[in-house]
Amino acid sequence: MTSSIRVQSPNSRQIQAARVSLGWSQLQLSERAGVGIASVYRLEALPENAEPLENLRPSTIRSIVSALEGAGVNFLYFEGVDRV
Repeated sequence: MTSSIRVQSPNSRQIQAARVSLGWSQLQLSERAGVGIASVYRLEALPENAEPLENLRPSTIRSIVSALEGAGVNFLYFEGVDRV
């Protein structure tokens, strides 16, 4: 199954939606991303308009996004926008 979400960079709600679309719990995402469950919880608890990179390490966000993409989620980045 492949899911596509068009974004500049994934926000907390898009990451949560991607996780849920895969049927993963927060614990499963944290294990697959190699990050602590507290990081996944903090990321998903951010308000939708919050900037994830201001609240978590870039490497943590990259690990989470990579785990989701590795499972088939396709975040579509706007041209000219750097990926996390």
